[in-house]
Amino acid sequence: MIITNQFVVLNNPKTGSTFVRKVLRAIYEKRASTGIFNWTRRLFGISEERFKELVLPNIKRQNKVSDQHGTYSQIPDEYKGRPVVSVVRNPFDRLMSSYEFRHWERNPPIKGNLIKEYFPHFPNLSFNEHITLMGHSQREIHTGIEMGVQTIQFIQMFFTDPDTALENIDDD
Repeated sequence: MIITNQFVVLNNPKTGSTFVRKVLRAIYEKRASTGIFNWTRRLFGISEERFKELVLPNIKRQNKVSDQHGTYSQIPDEYKGRPVVSVVRNPFDRLMSSYEFRHWERNPPIKGNLIKEYFPHFPNLSFNEHITLMGHSQREIHTGIEMGVQTIQFIQMFFTDPDTALENIDDD
């Protein structure tokens, strides 16, 4: 999650958010080092431009490892009134990127005993098996109706109270 004076950026995984963070960091670093900006800011009493990256526990994962992918429900109260910006990516491309990046191989999203049960040849998974693996990881979080992985991740990323929303979703 990135906090600026003007907005909050939520970094949805596998959407190009690393590139966005790199560009924003470069812009803010350049502005901070530009003499005319600093002189004008002081002259007119404009507050210092801020760029802050928050690393928070990943609520979408069972092990809650901290990362840069903060969610709407994790925005600190003092920043909740700011506009929220995020990057959107074609869902298929996002799944393909997740598969090719293979973060799931280094950090399995489900317990080892379940991986051995469902995927005996892990980590040698096909793309379809990867999608099934991601679905199993989400079922540990949500045990109600069948929903796609990306639908669950969207709710977790952008809802104010994702746990309650997931608990209350039904076929209707």
